[in-house]
Amino acid sequence: MKWLVLALLAMCLFAVSDLLLKVIVTELSIPKLGFISISSVISKIDLKVASFAVLTVVLSLIGVYFMLLAFQSGEVALVTAVLSMSTVVVAGLAMVFLGDRFSFKEVVAMALVIASILLLMS
Repeated sequence: MKWLVLALLAMCLFAVSDLLLKVIVTELSIPKLGFISISSVISKIDLKVASFAVLTVVLSLIGVYFMLLAFQSGEVALVTAVLSMSTVVVAGLAMVFLGDRFSFKEVVAMALVIASILLLMS
């Protein structure tokens, strides 16, 4: 079960990295459509955004390291199933830190994801 701990660590690090990416993109106010110049994005980068970007890269790299270790000792299907749960963790973090809200149907879908992973590991 060493692989499970490693996969869970990787999954949590990826989830936090995804949340930080949302914060970075929000801070930069990148247009949703159309072409943007790199200089217009770079001009919006301040110390907070740069710090979040560095933290995101570091957490992602550590997550990749744990993921690779999990793949060494676990079955690929189970490791990737655990890693895919990061979307549920991101949703929980987004509810707490960003104020995101989800419909009943979305909450049920997330609960089914968790239940399916628990079934795979039993």
